[in-house]
Amino acid sequence: SSPAIGIVLVLLACCCYAFGNCLQRYSLLRQPGQKVFGLLNRHAGWLLGAIIYFSANFLYAIALSFAPVTVLAAVFSLTILANATCAVLLLGDKIPRLAYPGYVLVLAGSIVFSVIVNAQVCHFDGSELVDVMTTPGATVKTV
Repeated sequence: SSPAIGIVLVLLACCCYAFGNCLQRYSLLRQPGQKVFGLLNRHAGWLLGAIIYFSANFLYAIALSFAPVTVLAAVFSLTILANATCAVLLLGDKIPRLAYPGYVLVLAGSIVFSVIVNAQVCHFDGSELVDVMTTPGATVKTV
């Protein structure tokens, strides 16, 4: 179904954010001349991480066409967990013991808000957007 596609896209976006962020950090931790994964210099590794990181925005924008932002925002909060997981697996970071309850709360909150809060997906065509954006209220907000 459509909301499931949106949720899968947002989960993929979470992974892109986390992996891109960790790749950037991993690349900057390399010494000048030291290769990232034996292939890229540290600047190219950082740039690749930035591209992966920003591709998450593209995935999130597409996901908005399939599911309500209220659900996607809750699911997207899992980026915190994905980032911590990538940091442990790729960078060898250690998670402080006090962080675990916070991760559990983020996970529980994501599940609860994804299930409880449900809004309709709005679809606008170009003429409707022009009508909405040219109202006096919208004009005042943009100025």
